[in-house]
Amino acid sequence: TCSSFCGQTCRKYSDFLRLRHPKSPFAYTNPLIFSMRIFQQSKSDEVRKGLVLFHVDIEVASINDRYMAIVLGLKNLLAAKLTAEKSPSAYAAMMNISELYLNEAVKAVTGLNVSTFIRCQVVLAAKRQLAYTSLSAQQVAIALGYDDYAYFSKIFKKETGLSTTQYRKNLK
Repeated sequence: TCSSFCGQTCRKYSDFLRLRHPKSPFAYTNPLIFSMRIFQQSKSDEVRKGLVLFHVDIEVASINDRYMAIVLGLKNLLAAKLTAEKSPSAYAAMMNISELYLNEAVKAVTGLNVSTFIRCQVVLAAKRQLAYTSLSAQQVAIALGYDDYAYFSKIFKKETGLSTTQYRKNLK
C-alpha cells in the first residue's frame, strides 16, 4: 500500500520511481529527490541501502547542486580508488573539502554518513565479485583491499545480514 501518500494500493512500485502517483507531493520533482524522500521515510535498512546504491547514478537538477556534485564526485573517486583507500578524510582531501563538509553533503543527499556510504560501496563491489566471478571470499576481500578476511567478513555480514558463503548460495 501507499501509506506514505494516500493509503491506496499502487499498481506498481515503478509508479513511485516514475513519479506517476496521483497524490504524491513530489509529483513534479526529480526521481532522485523523490527516492531520497522515500529513503528518509523508510524504516527498512534494506530499502534504504538499495535506494542509495541504485539512485545515486541518476542525474539531478535539485536538492543542492553543490551537494549532489560532491556525492557524484565521491562516487567517481570510490570507483577509481576503493581498493586502495577507504578513509573519509582521505576522500575529503582528494576533493579539496573538509571531512565535515563531505559528511554534510553525503548525509543531505543519501541520509548516510560518509563512512557508511563508503562501506555500502565496498559491499556492493563485493556482491558483484561474488556474483559474477569464481573468486573465493578471501580473494574478493584481498581484491577490495582488505588484508584481514575476518574483518571484511564482519563488514559484509553487518551490511547484508548474510555471510559471503550464504550470499553466494542464495544467488543460485
